[in-house]
Amino acid sequence: MKINIALIVSIILAVGLVAFAFTALQISSEREQLKNELKAKTNRVAEEYYAGFLDDIEKVKKVNSAIISDSLANQYGFTAIAIYYNADSILLSDNSKAVLIDQSKDYIAQALASDSSMGNFIETNHISIYEYIKVIKRDDFPEMAILFYANAEYIENIINDIWIRNFLRWFLQAMLISGVTLLIVRRSILSPINKVVEWIKAARFGNVEKINYRINQGYDAG
Repeated sequence: MKINIALIVSIILAVGLVAFAFTALQISSEREQLKNELKAKTNRVAEEYYAGFLDDIEKVKKVNSAIISDSLANQYGFTAIAIYYNADSILLSDNSKAVLIDQSKDYIAQALASDSSMGNFIETNHISIYEYIKVIKRDDFPEMAILFYANAEYIENIINDIWIRNFLRWFLQAMLISGVTLLIVRRSILSPINKVVEWIKAARFGNVEKINYRINQGYDAG
């Protein structure tokens, strides 16, 4: 009985570890692919938004905040849009999302210092956000940045679903494999071993003929 339990546990653990490793690789690949897709989409839509509403911003000192209204941002699939002039002058499509700017300040400074637009993931209130920072060079005015924020939380939701599905899959596979393996082991290995053990015990007590009869009966039945 102890051998049977040990075999089942060993098989489940072995199959589970292999499945876990493959699932981890799949999760890593899937997460990277989803992130790249979100980056590409956000960057593309941000450039379209800029071309449609903000292309003249390079020639003026200030812009009308209406062009980054919350409703317009939502229409383009953005969580928020912000125009960053300096630390004390920021236009935000939704003031309730000002915490996003606090998370972005270091990245904004990095983008302005390198004079290059960039994108990265941040987390605020335990929610994953992808931000695209577009650096704008303006005639006779200091450089500025336009920030586009897109919700990335759906990526983790998809990843969690994959974990659950794969866990159930490998668990069922492990149970099936362990059951079949146990039957094979019991019939091909444990049963003959048990008969040998019984024969040895019988031999010690002088019941060899009886145990031989039981063993022969067992082979005939097999």
